Amino acid sequence: MFRISRFENKAIQSLIDAGLPVFDGEETTQVSSSINLDDLLTNTRQYFTYTGSLTTPPCSEGVTWIILKRRAPISSVQYEEFRKILGNNFRPIQDINNRVVRTTVKRRPRW
Repeated sequence: MFRISRFENKAIQSLIDAGLPVFDGEETTQVSSSINLDDLLTNTRQYFTYTGSLTTPPCSEGVTWIILKRRAPISSVQYEEFRKILGNNFRPIQDINNRVVRTTVKRRPRW
């Protein structure tokens, strides 16, 4: 979703500034700030989609993933701060296992 940039991402900074809790594995705290999640998205017309599974236990199947073609920028400081919120709550990339990946991205003709 993100690429490290020298520029700060205002939408990510709003999440950090909202006082989201540091990840501890169990607790969830309600945040009273209003956050517009649309601000986190890049061009929503170009994306890839496939059916996969959750990345955390119980890794349930039947999840529709939508991956935007263009990644949003995030500063290295923001990356570290956001990582404190999320923790290392992910699993390694899995094999494609005959999944069909669909896209709205048009390929340029090769001449």
